[in-house]
Order: sequence, then structure tokens, then C-alpha cells
Amino acid sequence: MIPADPRGGLPGLASVDLAAFWSKYQASAPRLLRAGFRLAVIALTWLPLARHGRPFHRLPADARDAFLTTSAASRSYLLRQLVTVVKLIACFGYCFDVGIQRAIREPKR
Repeated sequence: MIPADPRGGLPGLASVDLAAFWSKYQASAPRLLRAGFRLAVIALTWLPLARHGRPFHRLPADARDAFLTTSAASRSYLLRQLVTVVKLIACFGYCFDVGIQRAIREPKR
């Protein structure tokens, strides 16, 4: 969802420790947001079966990127919103990390 900066700037979401974020999220996120996020993750995990014959996590990285890109630009409002919810929570988790916050405030020159 958030790739690493190829110029060596910010790390990607996959390399950020999200344990503290998920703990805080589970304890304080509204129930409706948690349910919506869970629904979005489940839907986006299994929707690729129809076109690619595999769930999202079994697709190669380029196919996952293509799926998310086309889903985010879909004519279907629901599909676009599913991607938006996942992106929103991914950004919250990413920016929850103190190291990321520091790097954003003090960019490399």
C-alpha cells in the first residue's frame, strides 16, 4: 500500500513495526470503522479470485499493485471505497510510527 522511497528516503509500510498501532487501533477505533476495515480487507483479499484465480496475497507483487490501481479507479463506487478505507488505515498505521513522523518533519537534504 505504501512502497519504500526508491531514492532511499522513507521506508515502505512493510518495514514499519505496526504492533503499537494495531494495539491502539483495536482499543480505540470506533466499532463501525473496525467493521468497515475488516469488510474491506476481506473483500479485497478474495475479489482477485474472479479475475486471477488467486486471492490477493497469492498474487505476484506487480499483479497486486495492478489490482489495487484498477480497483481504486473502478467505476464501482463500492470498490473505490473499499480501497480508500484500506489506504486510510494504512496511512494511519504508517504515520503512527515515531521514526516516520520524525522523517516527515525533517526530510533528508
